[in-house]
Amino acid sequence: MRNRVLLLALSSLMMLLCITTSAQENKEEYLDFSGSNIDPSRLNQAAFKLPEGLTIEEFVRSVPGVEMLEDGSITVNGKVVQQLIINGKPTFLEHEYVDLGLSVKWATCNVGAAYPEKAGGFFAWGETEPITERNINNYKFCKGNQHSFTKYCTDDKLGDQGFTDNKTTLDLEDDVANVMWGGGWRMPTADECQELIDNCTCTMDSINGVKGFRVTSNVPGYTDRSIFFPAAGGDGLLIVGNVSDDSKPRITHYIGLYWSSSLYNDRSDVANGISFDISVGGRHSSKKPMVLLGGCYRMNRHSVRPVCP
Repeated sequence: MRNRVLLLALSSLMMLLCITTSAQENKEEYLDFSGSNIDPSRLNQAAFKLPEGLTIEEFVRSVPGVEMLEDGSITVNGKVVQQLIINGKPTFLEHEYVDLGLSVKWATCNVGAAYPEKAGGFFAWGETEPITERNINNYKFCKGNQHSFTKYCTDDKLGDQGFTDNKTTLDLEDDVANVMWGGGWRMPTADECQELIDNCTCTMDSINGVKGFRVTSNVPGYTDRSIFFPAAGGDGLLIVGNVSDDSKPRITHYIGLYWSSSLYNDRSDVANGISFDISVGGRHSSKKPMVLLGGCYRMNRHSVRPVCP
């Protein structure tokens, strides 16, 4: 069941707004749109008047200190807004899901995206802030190399000074879907990712010109339901392969890489995720996407698609 909240043109009225931003400690922080903190002991809200005929999106873009990014997310002084409340009711940034007849419901958007076709943020496994490049020196759970892990380690040869904790699934405090979206949202486990692969059909599709992968349920009673994964990539972002004969079409690989919350088998330096891949152009074009559950190094930049009960 979808519960999409639409952007509607509103008549002139006074709006009471408060915004909740993500925080490492899961604490709520209230900011006004002018960019200065509001003392929670005073009000936690800021009032603005919306001119007649102006949409919420247009209003947000017009306020100093506020930026709407290309992926549809909103920031105030660089902090991502996770919830916007108008007259006491959440709106604009509600998260949708689709029930595919599986054990969990899958979100329609990536973490950090407001629309299905947008990439959203790219995250290292277990980190809750987006990153722009893969860098093991900055990875949260190691000390600069792949033999110094400080959390989620089952192999003393890879742990810092022999460290192990035998954790194989992310704690909620390290689950970016739960940290940023709250409630029952979390990253899917490896088993839930495999369930999606085993019970759905994947085809190439596009939304608003953005290439990606349409995953449609094969479960009886749910075969009219699907979700879209953009070919966002991360460290595998849209690779164009070289060909020896320039007169032939170039081969384009559209790739989507999505984390699970599970380590990869007995590898403490690798975590599980879904990989979507299709080649387009030239004689080696794929007829349909390849979808796999596999392992990638934990410090890689991948997308996150949340699930809920």
